[in-house]
Amino acid sequence: MADQNAAGRQELRKALFSSRKLLVGVGVFSAFVNLLMLTGPLFMLQVYDRVLASNSEATLAALFGLICALFLFMGLLDHARARVLARAGARFQNLLDRRVFDAVLRRSVAPSERTKPESGLRDLETIQRVLSSPAPFAFFDIPWTPLFLALIFSFHWQLGVVAMGGGALLLLLTWLNEISSRKPMAESHMASAQSEAFSEALRREGETVQALGMRGAALTRWRKFREKALESSVNASDSTGGYATASKTLRFFLQSLILAVGAGEQRPVVRDGNVEVATVMSVTLSTDHRAVDGALGAELLSAFKGLIETPVMMLA
Repeated sequence: MADQNAAGRQELRKALFSSRKLLVGVGVFSAFVNLLMLTGPLFMLQVYDRVLASNSEATLAALFGLICALFLFMGLLDHARARVLARAGARFQNLLDRRVFDAVLRRSVAPSERTKPESGLRDLETIQRVLSSPAPFAFFDIPWTPLFLALIFSFHWQLGVVAMGGGALLLLLTWLNEISSRKPMAESHMASAQSEAFSEALRREGETVQALGMRGAALTRWRKFREKALESSVNASDSTGGYATASKTLRFFLQSLILAVGAGEQRPVVRDGNVEVATVMSVTLSTDHRAVDGALGAELLSAFKGLIETPVMMLA
């Protein structure tokens, strides 16, 4: 049995390795896509650094035209790597289709295997769909994580710590999701396979079931299989849904946390006659004095300053 498993894994690796040129192409496209991911943050930095400081519409128009071209190029590359990956998945299935179908036929005549649910071809199609989905992109994008972390650390070490801590929490949630959902997903898959196998058996023996007057009993048993499969599917969805929601919420929170940490700056301040180092956030309000009076703008900033320094006042 161990030799058979080793031979099977070797056959799978060989089928996957046959698409190595396509996978290399996906890796090249992924490199450019990940570099172009910096388009949005760099545009934001340029707007705050150049456009708001100079109030130049020409600069804004030039930057906006540039990012439009870069985002279009990124979209085309992302679409191209998706198409290449879909062909790699199709080649994988094409190489193993005959092999798996032959195993299904041999298993159907074995007395000890004949009554068991048969899902070999369906499993192969599932693997093909996974290989053709965006999921494998993670394997090509993860190697770029150190580069992005290094860029964040280059701005400030506190931002890097927040990014690394957030990444560690996301990995922890992913691991917990995998551990907690493994059993429910396996039970859901098995229950679905049993339901489909019983449905197929009833279809093949429909005349016999009808002639023996077993239609009602057969439908009752079929209904039990379907309810069990549906319950297992719901349990699996509940197991993964909570972690998916937590992960999504954490990502949005990290974006706001990065902005909050980046807005703070340590400066010397005077408190009670003593000079201390405190984290200060600079806030600038740009208004048109023809529409908004300067005194009203100053009152708005003063009220904002009071709320930031005393957050509990926001609840009043």
